[in-house]
Amino acid sequence: MELTYINTENFSRIDRETIQQKKIPAALLMENAGNEIGRKLKSIYSRHNLRRILIISGRGNNGGDGLVAARYLARNSVPVSLLIVGRADKSSPLFKEKYNLLRDFNIPSKEVTVFTASVKTYLQKSDLLVDALFGTGLSRNIKGVAEEVITFVNSLNCTKVALDIPSGLQCALEKSVVFRADYTVTVQEYKHHFLLPCYACFCGNIITIKIDFPKAITDKYIRKVRIPLPDKQTDKGDYEHKLTRGHSLILAGSKNYPGALRLAADSAAHNGSSYLTLYSPAAYNNIYAPQVVSRRLSADFFNIAAWDMCRAKIEASRFILCGPGIDRMPETTLFLEKLLQFKDKYFILDADALFHLKKIITQKKKKLPRRNILITPHIGEFAELLSVKKTALYKNIFKHLKTFYDKYKIKILLKDAYIFYQHKQLSFFPFPNKFLAKAGSGDILAGMILAFFSLYNDFDTAVEQAVREFIRKAGCIREKYGARASVYKMVTEEV
Repeated sequence: MELTYINTENFSRIDRETIQQKKIPAALLMENAGNEIGRKLKSIYSRHNLRRILIISGRGNNGGDGLVAARYLARNSVPVSLLIVGRADKSSPLFKEKYNLLRDFNIPSKEVTVFTASVKTYLQKSDLLVDALFGTGLSRNIKGVAEEVITFVNSLNCTKVALDIPSGLQCALEKSVVFRADYTVTVQEYKHHFLLPCYACFCGNIITIKIDFPKAITDKYIRKVRIPLPDKQTDKGDYEHKLTRGHSLILAGSKNYPGALRLAADSAAHNGSSYLTLYSPAAYNNIYAPQVVSRRLSADFFNIAAWDMCRAKIEASRFILCGPGIDRMPETTLFLEKLLQFKDKYFILDADALFHLKKIITQKKKKLPRRNILITPHIGEFAELLSVKKTALYKNIFKHLKTFYDKYKIKILLKDAYIFYQHKQLSFFPFPNKFLAKAGSGDILAGMILAFFSLYNDFDTAVEQAVREFIRKAGCIREKYGARASVYKMVTEEV
């Protein structure tokens, strides 16, 4: 299954090129968008059996869409009111044009330049509030009366709808106030922000409307993301020998971090790794699962001495997970460098292994084996790997993924963004769950991917199935134990 999306900057280009090249008036595009939005608002209004719709309008094009939608609702006998943030006579020409067309419809309207008690009362009279304040062109934090309005609206217990994109969404990482919507009615295509959990949490259910943008223009800017479907099942079989699916190895833990290896190894064992060995310098490396062969290294961390101890097992293994809890000692970089020279192995690098990988590919500029490495960073770790700020990474995340893969041919699973990039193909898992990248859950996921790879013998399928299974089981844990469900319960009781 594929989903199309568009970068918000490119959406502005589509709008501009349609007006300039195809000579379609901006006023007509606004009419088309506003009427389609009005139809969706009427549908939401009827579905929830609501009393009145209030459209909170800015003075730009997003606000103009809201005015057209208000006119559509009034024509169709839906009770609707307007709250205009700022003075209507100091708005854009297109906004003024649409505002003047409302005069014959007797739509209650209020302008607000100062947030007062009367404004709060006006907002509370309606049970469907529509955000038409700011659109995709916003590039600054929301301040002043607009900030006060959004903050108050977010506190109300009513149905909330955003037009095109929730106001302030682009600046969410800069701590701007953001409208929290139950629905987002977006124009033409998903915006790229909707694919990232740090933004998607503000959007609610997303509804797409189409207007008369020429296909020749939109096709230049629209991108596709693959949504994997759970279409494969594997049965290990009652009589299968433990070596049929290959030998898996986990290199994890250190003197300072003994817990991560427990989570990763238990997860791998319980999810299908039939022949699994664990090497660790950690003192605490007894694993519950009986099929895990545990070996304690005499070193305090993975160094050259540790390499000599576990080299034979590395050579005998096909699938290797390295990283959880291995610490950031300088000698561990040399250990990982030696490990990655095996071109017939399949590696999953997680946690501290990413720190050492950065040193290898940047400082040492070593050539890595191709097509057999998967990294599983969260957004912060990936930003650190690229030496960019986290906010900058979010703004161009798909470009950074492509650039990194093209340069190193390393597959990437951004576990807290639910994005998997490999072979120049972007896959997205649209099931937000706060467990991923939280308090050891990454160690569990890494172990699951190792297990699924031994089952499927294919990185792409292993990642897709492991993430889906992780999200499903995390959801079960949340349902069973509530919001404070622990990651430990996942590995001991469910995973």
